[in-house]
Amino acid sequence: MPFDCTDVRNISLERINEVRTLRGLPELLRGELDVLSGGSPCVKLSPSNTVDARDFAEENMLMIETLPKLVKDLQPKIAVFENSDRLLSKDRAPLLMEYMASIQNLLPNYYFDIRVLNAKRYGAFQNRSRAIVILVRKDVLGDRNIPFFPTPEPINLSVQGVSSLMPWVKEFSPGQFGDKFKPADGNVFCTITASTCQKVKYADGVPRKISILETKIVSGMTKYDYTGICDTEVYRLLGNMIMPQLTNRLFKNFLNIL
Repeated sequence: MPFDCTDVRNISLERINEVRTLRGLPELLRGELDVLSGGSPCVKLSPSNTVDARDFAEENMLMIETLPKLVKDLQPKIAVFENSDRLLSKDRAPLLMEYMASIQNLLPNYYFDIRVLNAKRYGAFQNRSRAIVILVRKDVLGDRNIPFFPTPEPINLSVQGVSSLMPWVKEFSPGQFGDKFKPADGNVFCTITASTCQKVKYADGVPRKISILETKIVSGMTKYDYTGICDTEVYRLLGNMIMPQLTNRLFKNFLNIL
């Protein structure tokens, strides 16, 4: 799988094929791609920041302005975008209306829907809500009435619970949202963020910053290769990512559409 570490505004069908050609891969045809997935780190690339001058930064609109244009160029069968759940809050209603109008105008050959999903209701190991936008090309869906989103599932503490994942952790705090500790038994971990301010307590009751290993466990990312990435960047990567378990549920649901 070739990687292209470039500004998202540079991505196009032409550039993708240039990269593939350099690696001896066949060209990607417009409309051939099954699923285009676009996510954004919370800070700056999300349009929903409400703190200080970041709210007015040009980067805040990248995911709203760039990804629909990329869909128009690539014409994937399905596109799924992640954004901050604040995108659907009342104070962001004008922005959301603008976003939906831009999709309707730019991509008239797509059906689309948007809603907030909490990853813990889809098998994930943390309580994390995100706005998910799903677009399906009209000729792919046809006249079938297929739900774009998977059905939420009951939380399974024997798999998702803090005590099951990390039996050495007795209490944890969300950090970013306050320092009140919760018992590990009977709870799912709170949102992992790039700020690394989440804390845990072991049997000795001493508050500790969540470790790299614990962050990987709660993110479901223990089996990935982090060679050459410093701890600070690993925290940032895991804190900004969409949950793998949620992604897995979404992609299984897309198989029904495809």
